[in-house]
Amino acid sequence: MTLGPFSLLPLLEGWDYAVYWASEVVARGERRVVKEVADRGWLLSIGYYTNDAEAGCRVEFGGPAGLRRHTAEATPQDLYNVGATQQDPAGWLQLYERPSAASTAGSYFVALFSGGFQGSPLPFVPPVKVTLFLREESTQPAAAILFSAFAIVITDADAFRRSLQRILWPVERLEVGRAG
Repeated sequence: MTLGPFSLLPLLEGWDYAVYWASEVVARGERRVVKEVADRGWLLSIGYYTNDAEAGCRVEFGGPAGLRRHTAEATPQDLYNVGATQQDPAGWLQLYERPSAASTAGSYFVALFSGGFQGSPLPFVPPVKVTLFLREESTQPAAAILFSAFAIVITDADAFRRSLQRILWPVERLEVGRAG
């Protein structure tokens, strides 16, 4: 779905913007859940900054009616290895400064997902779980990771539905077989 239909959002009720973030120091070999989100809505972006090429972020989220689980996971080194260093709606490596090939220390920024600003926000349903990790391949004992995500969330489902119905069907429907 393109961003075009979201031009209706200012006319609707029951939604808001949400920013989720976490700042953690993660030990080598550790995986730590840093955020669990119970909201539903549209994901606009996910990004993280780290000081280690092997530090990563994993986001697990639900699809329609929570029937399927989806996962996005990457490290700066993963994206560098496959050449994902240019802007791409699915995510890309924006900063890769690794001063020494013998060390994973450096300065890295990953846009794990940026579809909202490219015209394709990603719908999600709970539960959403964010895990930060540092792979064993790291040359450092620990890494700092700063994670952030930006989303449009439904804060009141009934108000959202009612306001959407008013816009999509502004005239009450006539009952079939009833003379008016």
